[in-house]
Amino acid sequence: IVDLGKIKEINKISVGFLQDQRSWIFLPTEVAFFSSTDGINFSKLKTEYKFPPNKDENVLIKRISSSKKVKARYIKVVAKKLGILPKWHLGYKHNGRSWLFADEIQIK
Repeated sequence: IVDLGKIKEINKISVGFLQDQRSWIFLPTEVAFFSSTDGINFSKLKTEYKFPPNKDENVLIKRISSSKKVKARYIKVVAKKLGILPKWHLGYKHNGRSWLFADEIQIK
């Protein structure tokens, strides 16, 4: 949850996620953005993304955003990690669990 200090007009929210499957770091399976004026009651913004795990050894940063004009003081970003590694991953046989790495949250 990010507290902007006062109610402001927001046009875009974005966050970056790292994928490096060789290091067990996967993109989130789901990302949702929420806004609130009081920090208690949050409204889900319409943008939600789902990323099924695909075998890809390329390291990349995926920027996910929500572009919806809203007045808010608080912004919440919820990202869900994959959890248990897929069967095709080398770490699966070691009961490995995935990591989720998030970069900065930008609010404009």
